[in-house]
Formats: sequence, C-alpha cells, structure tokens
Amino acid sequence: MSLSYLPGTDAGLADWALNFDTKITAAPGTYGLTALQAGVYGGLRTAYATALATATNPTTRGGSTIFAKNQAKKSLISASRELAAIVQAFPGTTDQMRYDLQLTVRKTPPSPVPVTSEVPLIDLKKVSGYTASIRLHAAGNRRGKPVNVAGAGVYGYVGPNAPTSEQQWTLLMNTTETSVDVTFGQQPAPGSTVWLTARWYNPKIEYGPAAEPVGTNLPGFGPGQQGAAGSPEVEGLAPIAASRKAA
Repeated sequence: MSLSYLPGTDAGLADWALNFDTKITAAPGTYGLTALQAGVYGGLRTAYATALATATNPTTRGGSTIFAKNQAKKSLISASRELAAIVQAFPGTTDQMRYDLQLTVRKTPPSPVPVTSEVPLIDLKKVSGYTASIRLHAAGNRRGKPVNVAGAGVYGYVGPNAPTSEQQWTLLMNTTETSVDVTFGQQPAPGSTVWLTARWYNPKIEYGPAAEPVGTNLPGFGPGQQGAAGSPEVEGLAPIAASRKAA
C-alpha cells in the first residue's frame, strides 16, 4: 500500500489525523479495529495537535517545542500507518470508506493470498502492572512473520485456567507488529491469572490456527491466589468466534 495518503505538511497531517480519528472512534469495529486501538490513536492525535500548536505559536516556539512536536509527529505517523494497514485489509472496508478516510483507493484488487496454516509462537517478555509485553514469531524464525502473513490477532482471557472454548477468548487487538504491549483495558483483580493467544492473518484478515495459550499472574497477590475469573470486560472487544474469518 502506498504511503502517499499521509500529507507532507504538519498542518495537513493534523487535519488528516483528525478526520481519521473521528471516523474510527465513532465505529471502530466497522474498520476492523477495537475501541482500545481507536482510543490510543486518539491520544496520539491529540498530543500531536497540542505539540504542533505550541511549536507554531510565536510566544512558545523554540528548539524544545519544535523537538517535542517532531517526536509526537513520529509517533502519530507510525500509528497511522499501522491502523491504516489494518483498515485497508479488513474485508468490510469499501472503497467509499477508504476515500472518506483519505486512504489510498486501489485501482485493481490485490491477488488472493491463502490463509496460513502456521501457528504463531508467543514469547512473554515482561509484565508491568496490567500490561504484558509479548513477541510473536514463526517457528524457526524469531525475527518476523511467515510468508503471506500481514499481521496477527491477539486474544486474552482472565481466569485460573486457559479457555477450553474459542468463544471464551476476547480479541484485544489486530496488529501488524510482532512486538506488542497488551493491556487489559478494565483492570482485572490484582493477582489474577491472564492468558494470551494469537493467530496470524493474511492481507484480507483471514485468520489461521491459534497459538498455544501463554499464562501469567498479574502483580498483587502471592502464588496460588487468584482474582475473579471471567473474560475481561473491555468496551468494543469481540469474541474470537465473531472475529474469525477462516478456520
């Protein structure tokens, strides 16, 4: 996908991001996103708008404020590209929706890509508060995704044991990155056991098989002391079955 949809000027980027933010926040699921992803993007967009205003105001403009604006711009561009890639690949996205989001509208549809049969491996790097940092990779490849894989869906569950039914999993995010921070939006009880799994998806966001679940205890209680069981109640998240496009 061409990146030319992002304006080259600071003011142009601010206007583009405001339009993108407004639309995905109003109906994130329509674009293949979660409310959590839209909320994070909204925070980055607001931070950039504030930094831009400070850096262009004659009374506050200076080396420090310009540097802060440039850092906020880098973060916003990175997030814009990642979410735009997900929106472009989502089967429910139409050319009209792409046009309204000011994304690239392709003249010809891309060639079909098969659904992967590979299972991702999950490396749990660390847990800080209610956020788990994980790395996804293919077997025998610790650096990246398999061929024909565009990204991964990451799913979570709260309870003493991993789910036995896929309907119990909750979609936390779709991501094109292999190293991500996963946050349980409405905080489970301290000491709860949380479980994570993931599935690779192709450019049409058609999912392959799920990874072996990885579990960890949130900080707060000693070993063996559990918080309340049950799937995390995070606004805008969908069960795994609802997000599934292929077995």
